[in-house]
Amino acid sequence: MRSSPLRKRRIINLSTRLLDLYFKIPFVVIAIIAIASNEAASQTRVKVVYSTITPPSAPLWIAKDKGFFQREGLSVDLVYVESGPRSVQALVSGDTLVTASAGVAVANAKIAGADVVMIADLVNVFPFFLATRSDIASPSDLKGKIGATQVFGSGGDLALRMGLRSLGLDPNKDVQLRVIGASNVRVQALENGLVDFALLEPMLMFQAKRSNLKILVDFTEKGIAYQHIGIITLASSLKQNRLPLLAFLKGVLKGIAFYKRNKHETVAIISKYSRLHDLAVLDSSYEWFRKIFPDTPYPTVEGFNTIFNMIAENRKGVASVDPKSLVDRTLLDELAANGFLRSLVPESGS
Repeated sequence: MRSSPLRKRRIINLSTRLLDLYFKIPFVVIAIIAIASNEAASQTRVKVVYSTITPPSAPLWIAKDKGFFQREGLSVDLVYVESGPRSVQALVSGDTLVTASAGVAVANAKIAGADVVMIADLVNVFPFFLATRSDIASPSDLKGKIGATQVFGSGGDLALRMGLRSLGLDPNKDVQLRVIGASNVRVQALENGLVDFALLEPMLMFQAKRSNLKILVDFTEKGIAYQHIGIITLASSLKQNRLPLLAFLKGVLKGIAFYKRNKHETVAIISKYSRLHDLAVLDSSYEWFRKIFPDTPYPTVEGFNTIFNMIAENRKGVASVDPKSLVDRTLLDELAANGFLRSLVPESGS
C-alpha cells in the first residue's frame, strides 16, 4: 500500500524533529554542566576542623548535610581532628580558617601568644558527670579511691581536678588519678573495676547508665560558667575573611535551629558522624543538648575566667592574659542587627 503525500510529510517532519532533538541534547547537557560548574566556582571553599564526634559538633554536621553552608555561598570541608590542641594548631598554622574546639585549648594557645578568639559559643556550661562504682554513696567516699583521667594536663584532666575541688576534695592528696585515656576507655576501666570513678561527658554518661554505673554528681546542675566548646578563628581573620566567617556562622546558627526542631533527622545525622547506633543513648543525648545549645551563642568572659582559674596551677603566664581578649562578639552583633538571628526564631503559634 502506498503512503499518501500527507503521511509522507508527517514522517519527514517527525524525523526532522528527532534529528533536531538529537543534536540539541549534547548542548543542553553541556549547558547544565556549565551552570553547575559556575555555581561551584562561585562557592568560597572553607576548611573547618572540629575536635569532638559528640553532639556539640552536630550544628556543623547539620549545616553541611542540609546544605546550609552551600546556601550561604560556602563549600565547606569538615575535618575531624581528635584533640582540641591539635585543632587549634591547625588554625594557628593557617591550615584552616575556623575550628570548633575546646575553650581550654583556646586559652592555652592565647597564653602562648596565638592570635585566637572565640566568635560563637556552642556549649557554655560545665558539661560533665562524675560516674562511680555503685557502692560509692557520696563525694566523701571518694577519698583514697582511684580515678581515671585522660592525660595529665589535658583539658579532661583539668576538668576532673576542678570538679573534685568543687566537691571539697584535693585531687593531689585525697584521691589517686590514673592515666587511662579517652572517654570510652575510661568507661571500660570503670566497668571492669580498674578504677573507682571517672569524669564523663553526656553521651558517655548515658552509656555508663546503661551499664548500671552510678552517676554520683551532675556538674551541670551547679551552674558553673564554663566555655566548653566554641567556634574559633584568628583575630586577624575577622578583618581579612569577615564575609566567609559571617556566612559560616549563618550556617552554624541554622544548624542549631534545625537541631532543636527536627529530632528524627538530627539523631540520624549524629549517628552518622559519631558512628553510634544505640538509639536510647542517641535519644537521651539529643534531648540533653537540645536544652543546652544556646539560641544566641554569645561566648562569655565569665566562662574563660573559670578556665583561667582552672589552668593557673599548672600553666605559667595566665595572669598576663585578659580573658576579654579571647572573646569577639562583633559577628554575632552584626547578625543580630541585620535581623538574621530574629529570622531563626519561629513565630508564636507556628
